[in-house]
Amino acid sequence: MDVLVVVLAVFVLIIVFMIALRATVGERFDVKNSDILLALIPIAIWLVLTGKVKVIEFGGFKIEAAFIEASKTPIATQITKLPVEPVRMDPKGGIGELPRFMRSKTEALVFQLRHGGYYGPAIHEYLSQLTKLPFFKYIVINQPDGTFAGLANAHEVFSAFSADGERYDQLARWLNESDLTSLARLPGFILAKDAVQDNTDKRTALERLEALHVEALPVMNQERRLAGVIERSRVVASLILEVARKVE
Repeated sequence: MDVLVVVLAVFVLIIVFMIALRATVGERFDVKNSDILLALIPIAIWLVLTGKVKVIEFGGFKIEAAFIEASKTPIATQITKLPVEPVRMDPKGGIGELPRFMRSKTEALVFQLRHGGYYGPAIHEYLSQLTKLPFFKYIVINQPDGTFAGLANAHEVFSAFSADGERYDQLARWLNESDLTSLARLPGFILAKDAVQDNTDKRTALERLEALHVEALPVMNQERRLAGVIERSRVVASLILEVARKVE
């Protein structure tokens, strides 16, 4: 019953929005069949994806067929390229590049396993400054050969570590010693084995997001290097647009 109430509420809100939008351009306050169908699309996608229903038909049109076709398309166009910067540190913990990272709107810092020169206080300084900025999001960790190892939510890490210097010293040690098992326990950490490929289809990507209970996933290219991230909202929006185009 709760699911039905939510579905009906969403449907009504979408219809009201469409009527209001039409009114702003001087059109009549009426509801067309196309409005009802377009309002049903996001609801139908959710119902089919979650297995609540198998097929939804409206006016001879099967939502399932359009959804399945759209969900098989690759995620390539939904990948957000990350402006990333490798972290370079000296034993004294120099952070001279921090101003440049801020000017270039760096979204992720890249650390390399077995680097040997990471320093806890410097990592803390990087995160304390960059997490104040709206565009900074991730900590990326690569293998020594540059292939992708994992990704963590930078804000969650900073919040969990707070100003605890010992935690940052521990983080630096994990990186320098290539302790991926310990790094995998960082908040919001996603291992390379859970990432998706840049040719993964949308349904698989959404199923992976749901299974991991996350809103974003790292994407690897064929060389197993980080290609960017996909966000649940962008994948769902692209599905809705593709199904809508088939309805028109």
